[in-house]
Amino acid sequence: MQMINPWFRRGGILAAGLLLCSGLVATPAMAALITYNFTGNVTGVDTLVSSQFKNGMKMNGSMTVDMDTVDQDPDDSSGTYGVESFNVTIGAYTATLGPFSTGSIDIFDNLQTTQPGLRIDGLFAAMDQMDAKDVNGLGPRFFAISLFGPRTLFGSDALLMSPPSVSSFNEFNDFRLVFGPDSVAGGVSGVVTSLTAVPLPAAVLLFGVGLISLVGLRAGGLRNLRGARA
Repeated sequence: MQMINPWFRRGGILAAGLLLCSGLVATPAMAALITYNFTGNVTGVDTLVSSQFKNGMKMNGSMTVDMDTVDQDPDDSSGTYGVESFNVTIGAYTATLGPFSTGSIDIFDNLQTTQPGLRIDGLFAAMDQMDAKDVNGLGPRFFAISLFGPRTLFGSDALLMSPPSVSSFNEFNDFRLVFGPDSVAGGVSGVVTSLTAVPLPAAVLLFGVGLISLVGLRAGGLRNLRGARA
């Protein structure tokens, strides 16, 4: 009987692992995600927020998008995609996307500008109503990144799996964190110094779960072998 029970325990580990994996496959939340990491330098600070921010401060953050979401603006020159999570840190100040916040990334391909004959490609990301502390009584209103360059940068308005180098965006490069209402000049701005993408397909998540199950199965087998030798 002592020889049989370990095998049932071993089979139980395998069965549990398979059930867990099958449950994850059937779960809609197991989405393919892509996270954009970005950095920058502060080059402009309004007086009303100068107690918190200074020129030369470093900026860094990330924003995560579900790669399976449908383009919310399916026209010929732009694609709009919802942001699921976001954070940005400037100096010692951090803002995140809260439960009632909204965020989106717009990808522009061959966009017509106000200048005749000039078309550009670019990325514009904007986050509204973030969770963060006030600065001098002014709450954070929005954060935005604007990167635009020649129309040869992108081939479509799809999400960027591998963004070009920031230096390629030679038409416009800017980030901005704005505080207070429209009538108040309370903001900090600067240039983006890097933008990278880290895709995390659902298959990778599933592989990780399967690997954990196999490790558990192997550990159970080793325990059984030691028990039999004893």
